[in-house]
Amino acid sequence: MKRYLIDHKGKVWSEPASGLGEALGYPDPDFDIWGYAIRNLGAVEIAVGDDDTTVTMRTATAHAEAIRVAGQVLPGLGVHPVRLRYEIGTWIEETCEDAHQAIGRMTSALADAAHQPRRVAFVSKMRRLTTLSESRLNKIETADERFSLLFKKWRMSQALFDPEMPNFLVRFGLIDRTVVVAESAANGELVFEHAGFGFKAYDSYDKTWTFRLQGKPFSDQPDPDYGHWVDRTYRSVLDEAQPRFEFVDAVIQARSAEPYRSRYDRLILPWRNDTGARLLTGISYQTALPDQVAA
Repeated sequence: MKRYLIDHKGKVWSEPASGLGEALGYPDPDFDIWGYAIRNLGAVEIAVGDDDTTVTMRTATAHAEAIRVAGQVLPGLGVHPVRLRYEIGTWIEETCEDAHQAIGRMTSALADAAHQPRRVAFVSKMRRLTTLSESRLNKIETADERFSLLFKKWRMSQALFDPEMPNFLVRFGLIDRTVVVAESAANGELVFEHAGFGFKAYDSYDKTWTFRLQGKPFSDQPDPDYGHWVDRTYRSVLDEAQPRFEFVDAVIQARSAEPYRSRYDRLILPWRNDTGARLLTGISYQTALPDQVAA
């Protein structure tokens, strides 16, 4: 059997796909990178056997570019029928007479999935920035006082993230509760620059996760739904160039780990560094559940 993987950028990989892990940001993965790409990164698999072809995708994460390229590749493989495996809550398998019918069903499966109720896992409620700007900082002990300190620093510096900012975050005990996200010069994606050790979102899945984050896409997280949600939120702050202060109630589901609920307050600030590049900081503190702080 020959297996092909079309990634989220439309690149076609043939098994054993040397270099796939590195291309996806995992140069030495200790897990099934092929399956992970299908489940979490929007990739589509085409497996060609002697008697049929099987196409596998996850509708919740399938990337439009991967589907488009799969539709171009599939007719040229010439093995019929085509079995289509896709997931809408559970895995479904259908048999199509030929590649053209399978391509049509891939598109309609995505449409079917869009009409299915999804888990309402992430809720946010805006908090007033005036509570931070008007706060008097006689001491810095509570979460709101720390939010206020960083907000005032952002305003006074005119949103310039200068080389002294990391020292500022360390000096006032903010670094372990802060994530720094940069806009990639290569493709405009948001990527991790730093994630503090105080973030415990995926500890039950992998306690070493934060050590491997630098340079990886911000949306690429063990819970792909949560990853895409925070990526969209941070992107909106970056594009609008306006801070965001909010309460978040999230149910986070990592791979092979139990879901848990995390409630936290979060302040996201847009910055530019001394070269003009755009970046963001997110600082958060739990508000209801102990030892659970999310990015």
